[in-house]
Amino acid sequence: MSASLPNVTRYLKQLPQGIDSHAHCVVKASVYRDALDSLGLLAVLSDLPSEVQDLVEHPPPVSAWVREVHTNTIMIAIRDAHFDVGAAGLREYGEWTRKRNRALLTRPLYRALFLVLSPQRLLQGVGRRWGAFRRGTNVVVTDATQHAAALEVQFPLHLYEETALAGMRAAMTAALEAAGARDIEMQLTSAEDRRARYDARWR
Repeated sequence: MSASLPNVTRYLKQLPQGIDSHAHCVVKASVYRDALDSLGLLAVLSDLPSEVQDLVEHPPPVSAWVREVHTNTIMIAIRDAHFDVGAAGLREYGEWTRKRNRALLTRPLYRALFLVLSPQRLLQGVGRRWGAFRRGTNVVVTDATQHAAALEVQFPLHLYEETALAGMRAAMTAALEAAGARDIEMQLTSAEDRRARYDARWR
């Protein structure tokens, strides 16, 4: 792996079986295809594992399921290739992700899942909506009031690292926006090997 992709290298090293880890965890191809349409990876394509190169060069239909480790690798590579190292770059990556997801949720494929809802109804069905994008992982609401909620994301060992968790925070913010929430504050409050916790507030 090239030094041009330091976070990709770190991610694959921490996984139990590298790029072949957690084959049962899959995600809709629409997520990474939309990202590649925004920021490409041609400049670093040869530095990626061959399985990931193929997904970049020959993407499947947006409705197809692809392995999440492969998709995570693509997203982390985008961060490495297009955003500054450090906290500021991670924040910029998160904002880019939020804007993409907000646009994605207005498309016919997913609009019915998120629009014309209240934040409360969105959270009541959060597992089903999560399942529209991902399999092999889960999200549960551990506490909720009219204008706040605590959520826990559950996943196999090291499936998600800081890039993925920042993207998840941004995606959940976009979903709440699509459901009509305003002035959203979404914080990652805990990140462990197999779970992450988020606290959200809105009006």
